[in-house]
Amino acid sequence: MAEQKQLFAVRWWRSLAFWAGMAWGTVAGPRLARLARRRLAGQQVQAEGLHLLPQQGVFILAANHLRGADTLSAIAAMLVAAGRARPELADHFLVITGRPAQRPPPRPSRFSRRLNRYIRRHWDDHLLVLTGEDGRPSLQALRAWRRRAATQPVIVLPEGVNNPSFGAVRAGAGRWLSGFAQPTVPVGVWAVTGGWQVRFGPALRWAPRTELRDAQLALSIALLLPPEMAPDWQEDLRRWRETWSEAERPAQPLSLGTGMLSLVSCIPLSCHLYREVLR
Repeated sequence: MAEQKQLFAVRWWRSLAFWAGMAWGTVAGPRLARLARRRLAGQQVQAEGLHLLPQQGVFILAANHLRGADTLSAIAAMLVAAGRARPELADHFLVITGRPAQRPPPRPSRFSRRLNRYIRRHWDDHLLVLTGEDGRPSLQALRAWRRRAATQPVIVLPEGVNNPSFGAVRAGAGRWLSGFAQPTVPVGVWAVTGGWQVRFGPALRWAPRTELRDAQLALSIALLLPPEMAPDWQEDLRRWRETWSEAERPAQPLSLGTGMLSLVSCIPLSCHLYREVLR
């Protein structure tokens, strides 16, 4: 009981420090790197694969989604880790977010509307809400994302839903990301004792067959996570490992995931397929 109270107090103070930092940033000017450090509040960030981040230009980080407040901490951990390899980009990231479809909230007061506009105006450079009230991506937001990705590094969570374990990405996520000129770097992030683990993979070399790209994106993220964080993908990862010997195995899997079979059910999951599309 005492440990639970202590943990609650620590989380409460971290949350307070984060929102206080966001309030100050709204007034004095947004500083993402500083806000990320406030969010973690002394937690350690262990990073792997920093050498795999592009050393020039901007890029897209595609990571697994976590649940609740852990999502903010995971994004903060990615910002801290990426800032070690590319410090000049630390305060320039764009975070893609969404909101689930829900009943319309009560009509806000005039003061609330003004405060909301004021906050959004100061943080719009770093936050892009992709979906509207109905939970569907808006055409205007998609166009803004494509335009801004040319000059800003991006963080996106392609599952699109809170999830304690990694599941299927949203239909079309791989196809959409493959259309960007900027490289997509898969990322696995999870909580460890005393902090966070961030693991970067090599930039994706997209499969020639567009119907495989959603699964390629999901498998490339699953490959970076501990097995218990991506249980639904372990069978496909096992088959990928068995199909290729250690010497000839590519850095990334280009194959079908169990969560994607409905999208490409006309293509059999076979050793021949693995050999055909893996590289």
